[in-house]
Amino acid sequence: MSVLDPILKEIRNYCSKIIPFVNTIFPHYAEHNESHAKRVYQYIINLIEPIHVEEDILLSSAAYLHDIGMALMPTEWSKLRITKNYVLKDIKPEKQEEYSHLFGDKEYLESIDLKGLRLKDFYLKHSKIARKMHPWISARLIESTDYENSLYNYLRENLPKGLCGTELKVFIKMLATVVKLHSSSSNLDNYRNRNMCAYYDYEINIAKAAATLSLADTLDCTKERAKSLELLCEFIAKLDMLQIKHWVFKRFVDKVDIRENNIIIEVNTVSLPEVAGVLLFEVGKNIYKDYIRSQNIYKDYKIEYALSIKIPSYNTYTITEAPLLKDIVDKEKNMVNIKPYIEKYEELRKIFAEELSFIDILAVLCEPTLAREKNLPPPEDFFNYLYMKTSLMEYISPEARKILEEIA
Repeated sequence: MSVLDPILKEIRNYCSKIIPFVNTIFPHYAEHNESHAKRVYQYIINLIEPIHVEEDILLSSAAYLHDIGMALMPTEWSKLRITKNYVLKDIKPEKQEEYSHLFGDKEYLESIDLKGLRLKDFYLKHSKIARKMHPWISARLIESTDYENSLYNYLRENLPKGLCGTELKVFIKMLATVVKLHSSSSNLDNYRNRNMCAYYDYEINIAKAAATLSLADTLDCTKERAKSLELLCEFIAKLDMLQIKHWVFKRFVDKVDIRENNIIIEVNTVSLPEVAGVLLFEVGKNIYKDYIRSQNIYKDYKIEYALSIKIPSYNTYTITEAPLLKDIVDKEKNMVNIKPYIEKYEELRKIFAEELSFIDILAVLCEPTLAREKNLPPPEDFFNYLYMKTSLMEYISPEARKILEEIA
């Protein structure tokens, strides 16, 4: 038992009331729910155990709260007073312009008036803002003293008075900071030497905590997170075809195992296009950037992990080269390669917009319900055509190429 157990209990109560709204507001996104939070926390423990009790409470809370910003209706955003400076001060230089653009001509994140807005327009335009901004929305929802339904105000009402002093303010500040920094666009170097403590005389490094949270979050890429796809795939496809890739390839990941300083992505398929999807999208596009980011911080603590992919009947391959893919998802460059293939299939030309990339098309072909409904060719045909007839492999790192060629 810890003196902080009541805090964790109330934080989980708060989360359970809010987090279900994520999949209500954004049903086309991969699942962001309590099951996801529990798995993220387990990955955290596997990454950095043994762990001090306060760091445990902090990161457990962060695992449960890191996505709550996506559960807040966009009509409420202005009330959180999220200023442009609040966000940009933590953003990497190369991402500054992209995030500045999200604010338009405003100095704060403006609420969205949903009156008269078509559902599809809301999803296509504003859900993307929510997805990029949710770490900072989550942080303000945690720490705001002005917003009535913030975590801070909730805890002050529900915790014993003895836990609501200065220490609670410091703990909430630590928690909000770690949560906002779980964005892979944030610059952890700014927090590398920032240590904080609240209830115990134990300093927690903010950069290390944030790196661990973001890595654990991105490692939750298994089939457990894509259970709803069978029910929702038609809805998702009609709403936003670009979201299919965020679901489909997770089906082919059985588990992520962390042992002996190795993070192992275990797939359940030997199909070349399915392995390619996992390798190039889930690992190359998602996991890799948070993996590199965490290793950059972990080296200060002499923590080192290899990153590997395990394929049935094949070897376990260690992946060390960045990037796994170079410009394979660069729309303009790859449409030149893909166009001749699309023109061979009338159905593909009807379904896919010009801006869809190789990964988007591969994802739809790997989704059997959609492929069957649209009478699309097998994904093997598509991948083999690109493999044999185009310069696709030029865009893939030598390591990724070796894995795919061995399977082929």
